[in-house]
Amino acid sequence: MKIAVASEGKYVSEHFGHCEGFTFYEVKEDEVVKKDFKQNPG
Repeated sequence: MKIAVASEGKYVSEHFGHCEGFTFYEVKEDEVVKKDFKQNPG
C-alpha cells in the first residue's frame, strides 16, 4: 500500500495546498519499506 501525507518538515501539514511537500510511504505487511519526499510544485 502507498500512503501520501502533506508535510511541513517532519510534521503533518494542516493544509495540503500550502504544504512544503508530500511524504510518500510504501507499506508492506504493517512495515514501512520505503519513504520518499517530494516538494510541492505550487
